[in-house]
Amino acid sequence: MCMYEVGSFIYTVYYVYFYRTYILIGNDVQLFLKNTR
Repeated sequence: MCMYEVGSFIYTVYYVYFYRTYILIGNDVQLFLKNTR
């Protein structure tokens, strides 16, 4: 049970980290497309 909790915690941290990175990249792409038009 302890290992499962640790794995779940790490999974949540990675999920939040990649989700935030994905949003930031998405915003950068939108700004880039706006500037090129």
